[in-house]
Amino acid sequence: MSIERLELVRFKAPIEKLSLILEKCCESGCFHALHQEEKGGYEKLREDNPYKKPLKDCAQLAQRLGVELENVDYSSLELDDIPQIESWLEKKSRDFDKLSVELAQVKDELSKRTQALTQINHLISLDIDLVKVFSLEHLTIRVGKLPCANLEKLKKYSDKPFVFVHYDRDEKYYWCAYWMPMSEKDEIDSIFESLFFERVYVPAFLRGTPAEEKKELEDEIARLKTKSEILEQKIAEFKEKAVDTLRMLFAKLKILSENFALREYALAHEGEIKLEGFVPSVERESFEALFEEETKISVSVYPPDTVRNEQIPVKLKNGRFSKPFSMFVEMYGLPSYNGFNPTFFVAVIYTLLFGIMFGDLGQGLLIAIAGAIMYKITKNAFSQILMRIGISSAFFGLVFGSVFGFEEALNPLYKKLGFEHKPIHVTESTMTILFAAIALGVAIIVLSMLLNIVVNIKHRDFTESVFGNNGIVGLVFFSSLLYGIVM
Repeated sequence: MSIERLELVRFKAPIEKLSLILEKCCESGCFHALHQEEKGGYEKLREDNPYKKPLKDCAQLAQRLGVELENVDYSSLELDDIPQIESWLEKKSRDFDKLSVELAQVKDELSKRTQALTQINHLISLDIDLVKVFSLEHLTIRVGKLPCANLEKLKKYSDKPFVFVHYDRDEKYYWCAYWMPMSEKDEIDSIFESLFFERVYVPAFLRGTPAEEKKELEDEIARLKTKSEILEQKIAEFKEKAVDTLRMLFAKLKILSENFALREYALAHEGEIKLEGFVPSVERESFEALFEEETKISVSVYPPDTVRNEQIPVKLKNGRFSKPFSMFVEMYGLPSYNGFNPTFFVAVIYTLLFGIMFGDLGQGLLIAIAGAIMYKITKNAFSQILMRIGISSAFFGLVFGSVFGFEEALNPLYKKLGFEHKPIHVTESTMTILFAAIALGVAIIVLSMLLNIVVNIKHRDFTESVFGNNGIVGLVFFSSLLYGIVM
């Protein structure tokens, strides 16, 4: 449980070799570039990333097509330069837009015709010409539905100048129409609105009798459904043909964009570039081997403390048990490069305390199983933490004899194992558990102070290690105070 040891790597090469250097650095997967100070005539390369826009366009097209992008092998991709890539993306986007717009228009027309057919089905008993009815010069017609409970209330307005007919009925509504003089429409409309009349607007494309229009609508709906299915099939075929190229293109553009982004770390002067960064010590030899055949590229390796300490990146090196808990350490801030990796300490304390506080065999096993299922699906660190604390909870639940809150459920098991009763009876051992918790807390504090002393001695900060609040003097004072209280 430590911090990964690093080496400082410095490159010097002709500027035309920069792309190759960056490509190999990205290929290694272990190079961490370092910002350099502009001096000695060396300046940063201030260039716009030419891959940024096509990468964004590629991602947007994939999103619209519903394609899940992956890091795939793009060696067989035939698209090479930026203009060719942009042309391909523009054409595919334009073709997809054309199909999508056409499909949207067809579906819109299909929706209108389907709604119109629903209305016509309620008008089917009327043998009237819809064009003539809706183009009367002195009368206005409203078509819609009226709640059944309000039909009787309408009789109170029988002296008003309107004609009301209902031609269909369902469980809640009368499907109806009313005619009125143009001059009286405001008053009559207000009456029907007060009775919760819901107006239905008959589409302008309905021109004949309801029976005639129903037949035409059914034929048109069938035609539009067929056209919609054909367009959907074309879009599916379009996606199928584009998906492999799109994924390879995205993978290539992503690598090229990341490589180009590293150019901001390089300094150039009179056709020569300088670049520096860190690689793990264990991968130093394999990293240098990438440049063995490049005679024009100079690769030099130095100790990490060649640069300022705050510039050295920190990578925590953890074992299998403690690795998931590094998320907690990173959440509060990484230690310095020459500092102490507290991940194992955090992992043990967190797991132990959770088990003691939530000791229950049944609930602990459920937490562990839930963590295992989540890990299989997500592979994230939190699910691994759930597995560990779940097992800890189950272990202490076995010690406490608790299963889903039932404190005596494991008594038969203890008797078969030769115990007279369970190891710890929580309700009868309150003081023992309280003192054990205090002792555990004291142990954690003392261990933390000892770690602080060791780290400060390692950094040669003898003043802090001896006289600091958590140094030797602080430890002696705390121990003395604790001894006085106990004795």
